Amino acid sequence: MSQVSIVIPTLNEAASLERTLRQLTLLNPSVKEVIVVDGGSEDETVAIAKQVLASLNPQFNLQVLQGDRLGRAIQMNYGASAFEFRLDSNK
Repeated sequence: MSQVSIVIPTLNEAASLERTLRQLTLLNPSVKEVIVVDGGSEDETVAIAKQVLASLNPQFNLQVLQGDRLGRAIQMNYGASAFEFRLDSNK
């Protein structure tokens, strides 16, 4: 069975983040985990991510992390390092 893990880097995404996260429930194969890595938003991005976390758990594991450095690549790498699911965990 395929399992999908997703990293979403964010910066001031309050207007679209809730819709994005809710759309993930429709994917096939289903999403195992989502990690939102915020790059220092000055809007309600983190609060919205945490609110959706509460409403979508246990559909998939959703983590909200706050990075200490800006940059999409940095956020993506930080998020990838936090995944619970690892390819080698199936051994």
